[in-house]
Amino acid sequence: MAVYAINSEGVEAMQTLRSELQQAIDDILQSCVKLENTVNSLEGQLGIYHEIILLEIKKVLLIVKKAKDGDDGVEFLINNKIPSMIANMEMLIEAGLGDGDDNPQKVLTLRR
Repeated sequence: MAVYAINSEGVEAMQTLRSELQQAIDDILQSCVKLENTVNSLEGQLGIYHEIILLEIKKVLLIVKKAKDGDDGVEFLINNKIPSMIANMEMLIEAGLGDGDDNPQKVLTLRR
């Protein structure tokens, strides 16, 4: 049997996930920039390998940015999908259709 977590704890978990996803993406982007700056500061010591290493870092940065900014990317998940899921959960909880312990279970029915 599936557990739907349509309760206040589920809402809090979604909000935490949203925040953690945003922080993870920001951290990855900052790390790529920091690494790029480090490689650039070592250009003289890296010699002929500097440009090769820099190109690989830029590939990683491009992949992360694409995953972040794409139509179905992490930013879309963070800013659209998760808030929509949270709103749906809150609407169900408010209607008494959540799976909390303090309310007797209600069942959704389709009326024709």
